[in-house]
Order: sequence, then structure tokens, then C-alpha cells
Amino acid sequence: MKKKLQFLCSLVALMCVSLVAKAQTDITDDYLTNANLGTVDTGWSYYSDAFKYTDWKSDGDVPVVEFYSQWNEGNPISITQKDFKFSQTITLPAGDYRIAVNAFYRNGNGDGTNPDKAWIFAGENKQNVYALTSAGVASYTGSNDLYKAANAFSKGNFSNAFDFSLDEETEIEVGFQGFFNTSLSWCILGPVKLYKYTLDDYLADYQTYVNAAQALYDSQMDANVLAALKAAVVDKSTFTKSSEVTAAIATLNEATIAANNSIADYARVKTLIDAAKTKAEALDADGKAAFNITSIETAYADGSIENIDEAISGITTALATAVKAQTTAGADFTGAIINNGFEFGNTDGWTTIASNDTGARSTSNDIYKTTGSTGDWLFNTWSKGTPITQAIEGLPNGIYRLGASLTTNGGGMVFLTANGGHNEGEACDDASVFHACTYEFEVTDGTATIGAIGGSDTGYVEDGQWWYKADDFQLTLVRTIDVPINLDFSATTPEATGIRTYAKDIKGDEKAQALEVDGW
Repeated sequence: MKKKLQFLCSLVALMCVSLVAKAQTDITDDYLTNANLGTVDTGWSYYSDAFKYTDWKSDGDVPVVEFYSQWNEGNPISITQKDFKFSQTITLPAGDYRIAVNAFYRNGNGDGTNPDKAWIFAGENKQNVYALTSAGVASYTGSNDLYKAANAFSKGNFSNAFDFSLDEETEIEVGFQGFFNTSLSWCILGPVKLYKYTLDDYLADYQTYVNAAQALYDSQMDANVLAALKAAVVDKSTFTKSSEVTAAIATLNEATIAANNSIADYARVKTLIDAAKTKAEALDADGKAAFNITSIETAYADGSIENIDEAISGITTALATAVKAQTTAGADFTGAIINNGFEFGNTDGWTTIASNDTGARSTSNDIYKTTGSTGDWLFNTWSKGTPITQAIEGLPNGIYRLGASLTTNGGGMVFLTANGGHNEGEACDDASVFHACTYEFEVTDGTATIGAIGGSDTGYVEDGQWWYKADDFQLTLVRTIDVPINLDFSATTPEATGIRTYAKDIKGDEKAQALEVDGW
């Protein structure tokens, strides 16, 4: 007899389509034998060329069956790919069905990967089962043996399912199948369920998707994405087959996912717009005048942002440009530092030595937040003092104060650095207890190269020698330096007096005397 199966949910992105709870008729006992796995050898046929035997255990009302890679006196044998299968053949009338089973696959030493290694199937169509450590499955630690798996299954964990349709009465094989290519691997599966649906069941399911999509209409998102979302909502009275409904659900689901992603992107832009405008209000008059994100705000409002990342970068750049336009003593220039608190969740904007153990680190450890670090991220290095630096260009020449929260991992010293100089350093004997550090330095060419470095036990070392953490870099303009050139200063002009005062403050008496000798 000719058979035709339509697998309606083969993509992971569409898993939510098949797993939405529809009205359904449980036909398990009408067509499957021993679906509850009351005994392992009734109704089901199974084979394996990789195992000494297939194991079966019961925990209360949830029996489970296990397949696992071959062992020899307690030691795993190195094996090539081996197949296993657990199935039975049934005859179903034309209609729409769902097969479901609680199951998981453990690969090797439990690394959680499952690239097409175990699946439930109906005829030639299949759906991969969960890996033991699948994202979003919070039952890993309590499931890694037969009895614990049975307990997890009884709570509904590791529920795998897919829908399929038959155009005519068909004899098909259904069950569980997979393979191993490593030792120390196994699969565990529980009772199998079979359901049948009517067209009305699918239409009710479709309406659930329509309601979810329409709830997004008033959310701020890309105008084209919104138009596509609205276009994906069609009149359900036009459907005559379940396959038509399922196709429409897939289209609407895809449009809804795109809409939610766009909403999240636009929310990020709005958050940054608001934050940048708040920071701009704290700038001096020159900084406020230089701040302009009008085009980005307009694109946000009408849903026409062409590139989210470029819009975000544009906001950051606009704020930095406005910050650098300030000229008032005491002005906050922190906005000129890219990713100053590492809240990007990475080290973007900074230069550091590449290392697997150097980079942004979560501040989830409570001691970080109670001893001087703020936000969700900080910079951390275990690479013996590797410096982190950032060059800021376009600054007005002047004296600046660099600040940051610094600490080591329980010893040594850590330093702020700027334009080739450094502060006296902080000896951090208390691990991860942050110190508020500052260092004043001068900018004479519009560029400040700022950063931090882990020193030795006793002092500064150019290439660093100690582990450290850093967070919340800040920059303040102490005062500008404006030295006119090609002017003949006399010893009595206010300009010359100001230069000598600056030289004495910053460079000492010898510099001031040198200026006088030069005729200033």
C-alpha cells in the first residue's frame, strides 16, 4: 500500500509549533502495544550491535528503557559507530497525528551534544531527542541514571514530540532509534504516547498564534517586520486541510519570531537613546551643543533603522563627540571611554593580550558588588598582569584625572596608566576588594591612552606581573591647556604668568625656569 507521510515540524525553530497544546484524542492504547513499557519485551522489537544487553527499570508509574555503549568488566571498550533501535509497526487510518516520548541522549562523558544521534520516528520522518544537558532543561543533575531519569520523566522533563499526517490508511513503523560512536554513551526513553487531531483542533491552535502576533502590533519595531507580521495573519475560514493550517502556523511563527527580535533590538536602541540624552544633559554648554542623535531618533520613531549595530554605534559616537567638545574645568569625560564599565559583556573598545582567561567577567560573585565593582561585568585577567589599554582621540589638550576601581586576586600591586605614566599603585592584599584609584596626567596632542596593568609585589613593571581586576573607568578634565604659539610673551603678561604657574605645578621649578630662559 502506498504511504505518504508529511513531517510537519522538522526545524528546531518550529518546535514550538508542534508542542503547543491542542485539543487532542489519546489513541495510544488503540494502536500501540505496551506503550507504557510495562515490560521491555512485549510489543516492541529492539536490537543493538553495540551493547551487551538493553536494560529496563521502573520507578513508580514511569518505566524506562536504556541503551548504552558496550563495557567490559567495568571498562569502556573503544567502539566504532553502532546502531540501536526500539520500535513497533502499526496501521493507522488517514488523519493527523502526534507521537511523543520522554527521552534523552548522553554523548560520551555527558558533554550534552546531540548531532543527529538519537531520535523518535514515524516512518521515514524523525525528530531528534533532547541531549542530557540540553539548554533550558533544568533536570540534568537529577537525571543521569535510570531511576533519576524515570523521576524526571514523571515531571514532564525531556518531552519530545512531532506531528505527522497520513493521506490514507498506512502501515508504518514508529519508535526510537540512534547510534553511538563513543564509549560511555547512553540513551534512556520512557512511555510512548500517540494522539489524533481534527481540523478544528488545528484551527484552535492557529488562533493561539494569531492572538500572540496581534498582541505585538503596537510594539515599536522595524516597519517592514511589522508589515510582514500582519501579512502572515490570514483568515482561518479559508483552511480546509490540517496541512494548510500547519503551514500557516509555520509562516506566522517565523514572522512572530522576527517581530520579537526586532522589538528587542529597538528596545536596546531606545534604552541607549534615553541613557545618552540623560548623560548629554550633564555636559557643559559646548558639549550639549555638540550632541546630536536626531537622525537616529527619527529612524527609531518610524521603524526605519537600517542597521541596529550601526545605530547603537552612532549613539555611542555622538555622545563621545559631545563629551570631547567640552572645555569647562571639572567636566566629566567618561563618555569618551568606550565600554568603560565592560557592560557590553566583552572588552570591545579596549586592547589587551588575547587569552582564554582574560576578558569581561560577570560580577555575579556578591563580593564584587559589595567591594567597589558596579554593574554586571568587570575586566579580569589571570595572565600575570597583561595590560588593558584604550586610546581616546580628539580630546582638548589639558590635565585629566583618570579613575577606576582596581583589585588583585590577593596580592601584588595594580596600577592605572595614562600616556606613558602611572600612579603609585594599589597594594591589594584582600582578594577582589576593590580600591578607588586616580591618576592625573596631561594630554598635549589630543590623545589619551589610558588603562591598567598588574605590577609586581612591590612596584610597577612595564609588562605586568600580577593578576588583577578593573572596573568603572572614569575620566575628568581638570583644566585645559591652551599655549598659543608664535607670540612674544614678556615676563609681565598674564599669559606668561599662567604658563609659568602651570609649569611649576606640573613640571616643577626647573621647567618654570626653563620657560623664563626661553623668553616666556
